[in-house]
Amino acid sequence: MSLSCPIVSQGCVQYQRAIHGCSYWDLSARRSLLRSNDLHRLPCRPVRAKSASSQCHDEPSDDLSTAFAREMASRNEAQEKALEQGEAVAFGGRQLLEALQSRYGRSYDVSIVQRKYLGKVIIACNIMWKYREQVSFGLTEEEYMERLDGVAAALRAWGKVKQVKEHIASSKTGPRVGKAISIILDLDDDTIREWFLIS
Repeated sequence: MSLSCPIVSQGCVQYQRAIHGCSYWDLSARRSLLRSNDLHRLPCRPVRAKSASSQCHDEPSDDLSTAFAREMASRNEAQEKALEQGEAVAFGGRQLLEALQSRYGRSYDVSIVQRKYLGKVIIACNIMWKYREQVSFGLTEEEYMERLDGVAAALRAWGKVKQVKEHIASSKTGPRVGKAISIILDLDDDTIREWFLIS
Protein backbone atom coordinates (compact mmCIF):
# COMPACT_ATOMS: atom_id res chain seq x y z
CA MET A 1 0.00 0.00 0.00
CA SER A 2 1.43 3.41 -0.97
CA LEU A 3 1.00 6.76 0.73
CA SER A 4 -0.99 9.41 -1.14
CA CYS A 5 0.31 12.95 -1.57
CA PRO A 6 -2.68 15.22 -2.38
CA ILE A 7 -2.72 18.82 -3.62
CA VAL A 8 -3.88 20.78 -0.59
CA SER A 9 -6.79 23.15 -1.05
CA GLN A 10 -8.96 22.81 2.05
CA GLY A 11 -6.48 23.83 4.77
CA CYS A 12 -5.98 20.36 6.19
CA VAL A 13 -3.37 17.73 5.41
CA GLN A 14 -3.97 14.23 6.45
CA TYR A 15 -1.99 11.07 5.77
CA GLN A 16 -3.69 7.89 6.64
CA ARG A 17 -2.42 4.40 6.51
CA ALA A 18 -4.36 1.40 7.77
CA ILE A 19 -2.31 -1.14 9.68
CA HIS A 20 -4.18 -3.82 11.59
CA GLY A 21 -7.27 -1.64 11.50
CA CYS A 22 -5.56 1.44 13.06
CA SER A 23 -5.15 4.88 11.46
CA TYR A 24 -2.12 7.13 11.92
CA TRP A 25 -2.37 10.87 11.34
CA ASP A 26 0.49 13.25 10.62
CA LEU A 27 -0.44 15.99 13.10
CA SER A 28 2.83 17.85 12.67
CA ALA A 29 2.09 18.31 8.99
CA ARG A 30 -1.30 19.71 9.87
CA ARG A 31 0.15 22.28 12.25
CA SER A 32 2.72 23.32 9.64
CA LEU A 33 -0.04 23.71 7.10
CA LEU A 34 -2.09 26.01 9.30
CA ARG A 35 0.93 28.30 9.70
CA SER A 36 1.75 28.25 6.00
CA ASN A 37 0.77 31.08 3.66
CA ASP A 38 1.04 28.87 0.58
CA LEU A 39 -1.55 26.14 0.89
CA HIS A 40 -0.77 24.68 -2.53
CA ARG A 41 2.92 23.83 -2.15
CA LEU A 42 3.22 21.95 1.11
CA PRO A 43 5.71 19.10 0.63
CA CYS A 44 4.55 15.59 1.32
CA ARG A 45 6.14 13.87 4.29
CA PRO A 46 5.50 10.17 4.76
CA VAL A 47 4.17 8.96 8.06
CA ARG A 48 6.34 6.31 9.63
CA ALA A 49 4.02 3.72 11.00
CA LYS A 50 4.92 1.86 14.18
CA SER A 51 5.56 -1.81 13.79
CA ALA A 52 3.58 -4.32 15.77
CA SER A 53 6.67 -5.19 17.83
CA SER A 54 7.32 -1.57 18.83
CA GLN A 55 3.72 -1.17 19.89
CA CYS A 56 4.09 -4.12 22.22
CA HIS A 57 7.01 -2.37 23.93
CA ASP A 58 5.24 1.00 24.14
CA GLU A 59 2.00 -0.22 25.70
CA PRO A 60 1.85 -2.82 28.48
CA SER A 61 -0.12 -5.90 27.60
CA ASP A 62 -3.13 -7.07 29.55
CA ASP A 63 -1.12 -10.02 30.85
CA LEU A 64 1.55 -7.75 32.35
CA SER A 65 -1.06 -5.44 33.88
CA THR A 66 -2.86 -8.38 35.44
CA ALA A 67 0.39 -9.83 36.80
CA PHE A 68 1.34 -6.45 38.29
CA ALA A 69 -2.06 -6.08 39.94
CA ARG A 70 -1.82 -9.56 41.42
CA GLU A 71 1.66 -8.89 42.74
CA MET A 72 0.56 -5.65 44.43
CA ALA A 73 -2.48 -7.36 45.94
CA SER A 74 -0.27 -10.15 47.26
CA ARG A 75 2.13 -7.68 48.85
CA ASN A 76 -0.69 -5.71 50.46
CA GLU A 77 -2.16 -8.90 51.86
CA ALA A 78 1.22 -9.93 53.26
CA GLN A 79 1.66 -6.51 54.90
CA GLU A 80 -1.81 -6.69 56.45
CA LYS A 81 -1.10 -10.17 57.82
CA ALA A 82 2.23 -9.05 59.27
CA LEU A 83 0.55 -6.05 60.91
CA GLU A 84 -2.23 -8.23 62.29
CA GLN A 85 0.27 -10.75 63.67
CA GLY A 86 2.25 -7.94 65.28
CA GLU A 87 -0.87 -6.61 66.97
CA ALA A 88 -1.84 -10.12 68.10
CA VAL A 89 1.55 -10.73 69.70
CA ALA A 90 1.19 -7.54 71.73
CA PHE A 91 -2.40 -8.38 72.72
CA GLY A 92 -2.79 -9.32 76.38
CA GLY A 93 -5.20 -8.87 79.26
CA ARG A 94 -4.37 -5.18 79.53
CA GLN A 95 -5.19 -4.57 75.84
CA LEU A 96 -8.45 -6.52 76.19
CA LEU A 97 -9.38 -4.39 79.19
CA GLU A 98 -8.62 -1.20 77.25
CA ALA A 99 -10.90 -2.37 74.41
CA LEU A 100 -13.74 -3.00 76.89
CA GLN A 101 -13.34 0.31 78.68
CA SER A 102 -12.99 2.25 75.43
CA ARG A 103 -16.25 0.88 74.04
CA TYR A 104 -18.43 0.35 77.12
CA GLY A 105 -16.83 2.52 79.81
CA ARG A 106 -16.77 -0.46 82.19
CA SER A 107 -14.48 -3.37 82.99
CA TYR A 108 -16.78 -6.25 82.10
CA ASP A 109 -16.01 -9.83 82.93
CA VAL A 110 -14.97 -11.95 79.94
CA SER A 111 -14.86 -15.71 79.56
CA ILE A 112 -14.50 -18.46 76.96
CA VAL A 113 -17.51 -20.79 76.93
CA GLN A 114 -18.31 -24.09 75.26
CA ARG A 115 -21.83 -24.97 74.13
CA LYS A 116 -23.42 -27.69 72.08
CA TYR A 117 -26.08 -26.83 69.51
CA LEU A 118 -27.72 -29.37 67.21
CA GLY A 119 -24.85 -31.78 67.83
CA LYS A 120 -22.18 -29.18 66.96
CA VAL A 121 -19.72 -27.78 69.50
CA ILE A 122 -19.81 -23.99 69.67
CA ILE A 123 -16.95 -21.99 71.20
CA ALA A 124 -17.63 -18.35 72.07
CA CYS A 125 -16.05 -15.42 73.83
CA ASN A 126 -18.67 -14.05 76.21
CA ILE A 127 -18.70 -10.51 77.56
CA MET A 128 -20.69 -10.85 80.78
CA TRP A 129 -22.92 -8.22 82.38
CA LYS A 130 -20.96 -8.15 85.65
CA TYR A 131 -18.12 -5.66 85.83
CA ARG A 132 -15.24 -4.95 88.17
CA GLU A 133 -16.51 -1.55 89.31
CA GLN A 134 -19.49 -3.22 91.03
CA VAL A 135 -19.24 -3.70 94.79
CA SER A 136 -20.68 -7.19 94.38
CA PHE A 137 -18.13 -8.22 91.73
CA GLY A 138 -16.77 -11.60 92.76
CA LEU A 139 -13.11 -11.22 91.68
CA THR A 140 -10.22 -9.22 93.04
CA GLU A 141 -8.36 -6.98 90.63
CA GLU A 142 -5.52 -9.51 90.40
CA GLU A 143 -7.91 -12.40 89.72
CA TYR A 144 -9.74 -10.32 87.13
CA MET A 145 -6.53 -9.50 85.25
CA GLU A 146 -5.47 -13.16 85.37
CA ARG A 147 -8.76 -14.08 83.72
CA LEU A 148 -8.33 -11.46 81.01
CA ASP A 149 -4.76 -12.63 80.41
CA GLY A 150 -6.01 -16.20 79.96
CA VAL A 151 -8.71 -15.15 77.50
CA ALA A 152 -6.25 -13.02 75.53
CA ALA A 153 -3.73 -15.89 75.37
CA ALA A 154 -6.40 -18.21 73.95
CA LEU A 155 -7.46 -15.65 71.35
CA ARG A 156 -3.85 -15.21 70.25
CA ALA A 157 -3.36 -18.97 69.91
CA TRP A 158 -6.52 -19.30 67.83
CA GLY A 159 -5.88 -16.25 65.66
CA LYS A 160 -9.11 -14.57 66.82
CA VAL A 161 -7.74 -11.34 68.28
CA LYS A 162 -8.85 -9.21 65.34
CA GLN A 163 -12.34 -10.72 65.30
CA VAL A 164 -12.97 -10.04 68.99
CA LYS A 165 -11.51 -6.51 68.90
CA GLU A 166 -13.59 -5.56 65.86
CA HIS A 167 -16.74 -7.07 67.40
CA ILE A 168 -16.27 -5.09 70.61
CA ALA A 169 -15.56 -1.87 68.72
CA SER A 170 -18.61 -2.24 66.46
CA SER A 171 -21.16 -3.46 69.02
CA LYS A 172 -24.04 -1.03 69.44
CA THR A 173 -24.90 -1.85 73.05
CA GLY A 174 -23.17 -3.43 76.02
CA PRO A 175 -24.27 -6.54 77.88
CA ARG A 176 -27.43 -6.34 79.99
CA VAL A 177 -28.33 -8.16 83.18
CA GLY A 178 -28.89 -11.79 82.29
CA LYS A 179 -27.83 -11.25 78.67
CA ALA A 180 -24.16 -11.49 77.68
CA ILE A 181 -22.60 -10.48 74.37
CA SER A 182 -21.57 -13.74 72.72
CA ILE A 183 -18.87 -13.67 70.04
CA ILE A 184 -18.91 -16.99 68.19
CA LEU A 185 -15.38 -18.18 67.36
CA ASP A 186 -15.14 -20.30 64.22
CA LEU A 187 -12.60 -22.92 65.31
CA ASP A 188 -11.81 -26.08 63.39
CA ASP A 189 -12.48 -29.50 64.91
CA ASP A 190 -8.80 -30.24 65.61
CA THR A 191 -8.40 -27.04 67.61
CA ILE A 192 -11.58 -27.74 69.56
CA ARG A 193 -10.44 -31.29 70.42
CA GLU A 194 -7.03 -30.00 71.51
CA TRP A 195 -8.35 -27.29 73.82
CA PHE A 196 -11.66 -28.61 75.11
CA LEU A 197 -13.09 -31.78 76.61
CA ILE A 198 -15.71 -33.06 74.20
CA SER A 199 -18.33 -35.32 75.75
